[in-house]
Amino acid sequence: HFVRLVPPARLREAVSRDAWRRHVIDYCVTRGLSWESPARNVCDERHYYEQLLLSFRRDKRLFPYHLGEYVCRVLRVTPFAFYCDILVDSMKADSAYDTIPNFTAADIASVIGVGRNEYISIMNEAKSKVLWRVNKGLVRDLLPETPQNCRPRDPSCLNVCVVNLGEVEYRTMSQGEGVVCRMAANHADGVPYGEVDAAAVASLHARGLVWFHVPINASDHVTIPPLEGFVSNKTASASIDPLETLLYQIFVAASESVAVSELAEILDTSVADVQVGLSMACRLGFCKKLAHVDGIRGDQQAHEPSHTARDGEEPRRSTAFVVDAAITGVLMMGALTPEVKKHSVTLFEGGRVYGAGVIDELVRGLESSVELSEGFEGEMRQLGRTSRSMAAVLRCLRAASSTELLRKESIEQLADKEQAERILVRSHDVLVCATGLHGPALPLKDAASSSGSYPTLFGPSPMCITPWINVALYRESGAGPKSIVMPAGTMLTTDNLFRGAAKVLVWRWDDAHTPRTLDPRNVLFEVNAMLQTTAVMVQPIPASPGDADCADCTDCADCASPVFVPLPFARNRNGSVDAFKETDGKKISIGVSSNVEGALGAMGLLHNVGYVSFLPPVPGGDDFVPLGVALGIPVSLHPGLCEAVCERLTATSFLNPEALSRQRQDCANLDGRIRDVSRHFAARDGWPQNVACV
Repeated sequence: HFVRLVPPARLREAVSRDAWRRHVIDYCVTRGLSWESPARNVCDERHYYEQLLLSFRRDKRLFPYHLGEYVCRVLRVTPFAFYCDILVDSMKADSAYDTIPNFTAADIASVIGVGRNEYISIMNEAKSKVLWRVNKGLVRDLLPETPQNCRPRDPSCLNVCVVNLGEVEYRTMSQGEGVVCRMAANHADGVPYGEVDAAAVASLHARGLVWFHVPINASDHVTIPPLEGFVSNKTASASIDPLETLLYQIFVAASESVAVSELAEILDTSVADVQVGLSMACRLGFCKKLAHVDGIRGDQQAHEPSHTARDGEEPRRSTAFVVDAAITGVLMMGALTPEVKKHSVTLFEGGRVYGAGVIDELVRGLESSVELSEGFEGEMRQLGRTSRSMAAVLRCLRAASSTELLRKESIEQLADKEQAERILVRSHDVLVCATGLHGPALPLKDAASSSGSYPTLFGPSPMCITPWINVALYRESGAGPKSIVMPAGTMLTTDNLFRGAAKVLVWRWDDAHTPRTLDPRNVLFEVNAMLQTTAVMVQPIPASPGDADCADCTDCADCASPVFVPLPFARNRNGSVDAFKETDGKKISIGVSSNVEGALGAMGLLHNVGYVSFLPPVPGGDDFVPLGVALGIPVSLHPGLCEAVCERLTATSFLNPEALSRQRQDCANLDGRIRDVSRHFAARDGWPQNVACV
């Protein structure tokens, strides 16, 4: 790094030399750089590190372990003293525990032994004292006097380093302590914890005479186990620390088959920064170094026996099942077993859950949750349904591939789409999405332009998350409900079209996973509000299948409710098609015309994953009317539908090479059909007769 000692010529009139130096120091401190950076050109070493510690303490950032050579060895500042100062500052300001960032809170709990309950207890005790109002500093006396982790949770990854000792300190040591200090001083990175006396190390550590260093080499491989001891404090202060942001990125991108240097390339950051992040993650117990790496891809190294393909046997593939925060939240709320609670928290905070043993444990926990949820009523029943569906999905995928759970938001929170794409491409062969995922589609290339090494997607592409996919189905099949497509900025001026309708479905172009159901009396207000920001497709649904003006129907909305046909598509021997009712999930048989089946084939949907929604037949008709297509596995609907999708996937061997090749071709075909429909919208030619354009 290079920095000018004075501002550039163009800035000299606006920025003084002193202001320029302060900006340089702030720049280096914010990024946690060592003094061997641009900072060395503008201040002395001791001043810089003192400013860094003050800034880190003010922002409640993680202790700068990576700068231990000066902070710990020379300044003799310990993590225990640093975190005690943070706690005292927070308590004196009467701040809530949630104001402490997640990883900082986790390290405080590890070093000092003060978690949420202890923090609240200390605050209550301090406020009960008479002198609290005039001397809030008394909270320091209520904190522990010595560090808690004198014996770390994973000594195998630690090195013991010694501070600059005074002569008196050295002479008063025991013989064993002296041996430890001499051995640590003779090694640049300290001595491995396993080579010294643990009792002597604990005594020295309690007195602040040694500190622990977690060395990470560029060739090391790591694994991310289920997060235990993680503290969930949602606070805006967390974004101040770049290290916390990097740790979340590591949770998503790290894999046993990826070396540290390769991980840095995927994250598009320096190897040194990734080493700092992994060192902190290992220290907190959120990451583990692997002793031996055999090159097996995916989660087979540290979590399951290696699986080598025999002659004629297809190699196991790495498959990620992508869910969102809504599904994760349901799992956390319905965590009736410790296994589900542990892994759902890991999925929510870390963004991933993987490993054969971990997935098997999660499946068992989900199955137990289903049993425990029997008898639940109301909204609580959805907790058991989601657990049952998730167990079915994981069993289906686990039988054919190395499987992990991936939370979609963890990918969206990465620095940019290119970084997210690199992670997905490097880590997975197949991506299977849950239906109804909120937000944009996964950041993947168009199916037509991707190569064979690119992940195969079973879920919506960017082209498939708009109502164009439904319009394409209406066009190919020649069937569908009456629909009105309205561009953003237009206005609906009459509600005559919706008289006699049981309900009105409105599909938004910016969130078309599921339609919004409106009362016909409120259509004008609701639709016009949507049209201010997005295009919509409006569909009036008749009151009943037999009479649009039926006045005797006791539940018109139920009569007009759709049914769901699982994909891959299949007919029964008698030509009927199995479907599941939206209202109660009951399995029924319905009629589906050959034109609709042909349209699904032409669009590449017959063998895809998801479901097609149908409306009851029109008066005088026998076949149900296609309404919409949802791609992915439906875990948030009735479990019977989800299990039917999983059974058909297993029956079609959807992860063998031929099926994957067909899926990539089908995705490219589907995207092309949807593009064609959107082009026809502008030209107004070749448009479905049942769809009107404003």
